[in-house]
Amino acid sequence: MPMSKKQLRQWRERMDAIIQNRDWGALFQLEDTGDFALCLDSLIWTLAGPDNAPPQVHTHRVLFLCIQVEDCVQCDSLLNFFDEGFAAYGREAEKALEEIGAPRSAAALRQVLSALPEGGYPAGDWDACKALYGGAFGQILEQADSTLVDYPDGPMRDLYYAYAQAHREDFP
Repeated sequence: MPMSKKQLRQWRERMDAIIQNRDWGALFQLEDTGDFALCLDSLIWTLAGPDNAPPQVHTHRVLFLCIQVEDCVQCDSLLNFFDEGFAAYGREAEKALEEIGAPRSAAALRQVLSALPEGGYPAGDWDACKALYGGAFGQILEQADSTLVDYPDGPMRDLYYAYAQAHREDFP
């Protein structure tokens, strides 16, 4: 049954309060994995380092990288993961996906990373990026996008929830 306007407003206020107050305790009291993932996405960014570098704590870092992969794919394409400066963390993101229990997603990312030229992703070089995307890399990237957008390992929100709950001691 859909929420009433009042219920929706109350829900929104609750989610906003958790995010604005950086209330990790309230986050971990959420039982709905969708609500948890919504708040986690915002809160994990508060732990990022300078220039949006992944957080230092391993558990935070794993979730941060997995969320970035998912957000990029669901918003447009895995290509955004590279364009937004996360290319240097590609292999680490692959391992992070494995660690949270997303082996099919990790395999899709691995294929893309393996198709990159020896020098890596040519960030900032539009012509090189365009040429790279127009070749075999582009086809592999499109296949990975098609795979990842359909959540091959199940809903990521469930994986984030289970992983974070299992590592609760690592959070403020």
